[in-house]
Amino acid sequence: MLCGSTFLDPFDPKDIDMACTPKVARGYKPHKSLSKRFTVTGTGKIKRRSGKNSHLRSGRSGNLKRRLGRPFIMFEGHAKNLRRFLGLSKLKPAKTAAERALKAAAAAKTDAK
Repeated sequence: MLCGSTFLDPFDPKDIDMACTPKVARGYKPHKSLSKRFTVTGTGKIKRRSGKNSHLRSGRSGNLKRRLGRPFIMFEGHAKNLRRFLGLSKLKPAKTAAERALKAAAAAKTDAK
């Protein structure tokens, strides 16, 4: 029986344990090109650059060009997938925002007393 580069005898008890055992998984590799194109905020939101910014800008209004120069925050449905590709799935911006709102409401309640 040939497994990898060594010949293993299927009738030898020593070789039966070693016969074609699966290799150890080496873990998750994050997508490097995504990490260069997107930035992740502290809470986990994903910022991206806008398209329509490379050429033929003279035909666009100044208002549009100013708006396209600013970074955009991605929608949460797409951002969730991108965080998984980047290896940052533990960040949950909606949960962070809800916790901050609850904390602010509790602080306001204690200040009112």
